[in-house]
Amino acid sequence: MNGAPAADQPGDPWAQEWPVATGERYEARLSDDFRALYAKVPERRTLRRGVLIAGASGVVALLIAVALGIRSALHPASASFVDLGVIFIMTLLGIGAIVVVAKAPRTLFARPLNPGLPQLTPYGFAITPTAIEFPATRYSPAAQWSRESTTAIVTRTGGTETLQLTCPGQEARSFGTGLADPLEDLAARISPRAEGLR
Repeated sequence: MNGAPAADQPGDPWAQEWPVATGERYEARLSDDFRALYAKVPERRTLRRGVLIAGASGVVALLIAVALGIRSALHPASASFVDLGVIFIMTLLGIGAIVVVAKAPRTLFARPLNPGLPQLTPYGFAITPTAIEFPATRYSPAAQWSRESTTAIVTRTGGTETLQLTCPGQEARSFGTGLADPLEDLAARISPRAEGLR
């Protein structure tokens, strides 16, 4: 197993058959490949700047399209297919850029809740005998779910597996192949109600 209990003990209790439940704390750590990939992702402020530039460009493109449209309407005799083509292209570019801004995640513009913490935590969540613990990040607070009430389901869509965690009264959370452990193994650790691949 790639994850790591908080403290190693002789006999490695995590080598047992699934599911296991001991007094240990087990952290579902992130894989090295995921960390390397995440390191290449631009910082949030860079992405935010890109979205804002796209939005401003969209507004400018729409203004150009409107100006050309008004000119063509006032002087239809001087309007050409080139003008109509430019209007069409600028309209598409403007709408596309605005859609990009509208679809940008809200968290992209969120203020850090914990500025001193890194964006990427060492693990996705931790499993204890009584709880599922989610670490605090720069943009989200720490959370703790009742392990007894948590249900884990592994799904597959287009060849990609996802571990879905649900708990009454909590917003569902999903984890992909960025975790080091096999997702079905983690699901079995979490709950005896864990459901296999769908």
